[in-house]
Amino acid sequence: MNTILKVFKHEFKMYWRDKKLLVNTLLLPILIYPIIIAIVALGAFISMKSDVSGIKVSFQGKNLEVMEAMKKTKGIKIIDDRVYNDSDILDRTIDAIIVLSADRNKVIQIKYDATKKSFLFDKITDSIKNLKVDYVTSVLKDSGLKYENINPISLKTLDEKGKTMDSFTVIISLLLPMLFLLFPMISTSYLTTDIAAGEKEKNTLEPLLCTKSSRYKILLGKLLFTSIISVIISIISILVLGLAAIVAMSAFKFKVPSINISIVGFMISLIILMLTVIFLSALQLSLSFFAKSYKESQMLVSPLLIIIMVPIFMSMFLPDKSIFYHLPIFNVVVILKQLTAGIINFANVFIVMGWLVIYIIISILLSIKAINSEKFIFRV
Repeated sequence: MNTILKVFKHEFKMYWRDKKLLVNTLLLPILIYPIIIAIVALGAFISMKSDVSGIKVSFQGKNLEVMEAMKKTKGIKIIDDRVYNDSDILDRTIDAIIVLSADRNKVIQIKYDATKKSFLFDKITDSIKNLKVDYVTSVLKDSGLKYENINPISLKTLDEKGKTMDSFTVIISLLLPMLFLLFPMISTSYLTTDIAAGEKEKNTLEPLLCTKSSRYKILLGKLLFTSIISVIISIISILVLGLAAIVAMSAFKFKVPSINISIVGFMISLIILMLTVIFLSALQLSLSFFAKSYKESQMLVSPLLIIIMVPIFMSMFLPDKSIFYHLPIFNVVVILKQLTAGIINFANVFIVMGWLVIYIIISILLSIKAINSEKFIFRV
């Protein structure tokens, strides 16, 4: 244990002294993420501000009821100085053209430039839908009936806690699991490359392996360093990104989405994050020990990261089936999706943690075998 701690302290000192590595893994995320969030929020604010002035709508044909409903809709500007056509939409002279007919049974067409579509365009369709309800209601009233008689069922979607789920919250619930895995992947790739292949280039790895210390202890010391530092970097990155998003939304008066994850769920997520980091670190250390140089290590680790990213993105949209709790990376994303949604199924949590422990044991055994092989490390 003493050897493992010595290796950990040594690697930490080297990391703290290596300004380039420190900037790439720690300082850049802290500085860049807020800037990215601020730029995105500013773009959204500018877009929304332009929408406040209203979208310009013109009519082709006549339907007095629809035209009157449009005039009463906030955020829509009726332009009727001349007849506009499709080319005017492409020239951005007009935002939308509504093709009307005096016949109520004819389909109403809405033409617009899809690249410029904003949330205000939904007001056009909402206004027409409301007009349709009003018309049906008036017809039924003449027959002594109510609209509810032909529309008896109302639908309202709620989460498991009885709260309304807005689309933005759903998107956040999908993105958080991905971020929980992407940050560790990026940080571990930098760290493992530096402490294995990087030491080869500095000619410090061979003297270290020639000491009396057991090679597996040296490996565990390096693994302890990459795991702890990567978890710290990941947590800091996620917190900075979250705080930057909240500040940006508050500054531009956006509604901050609610996060359903509980304290218990957050703690379980951290444990899963740590186990995943150990697993990824051990795998990447093996590849980095095999590489002759820092550059070659990056070339070997990059395909692994791409392979890992495939289940990350696939799992975000796949249905929740029992088979995914037994597949590497798939199971982590699936359980993190549940936890960020406020769902804690301890049976599934223990299954995923059990598999992660198995992955860690296998990857560490592979790393120990690699570091004990001269042919593998030095390619002789």
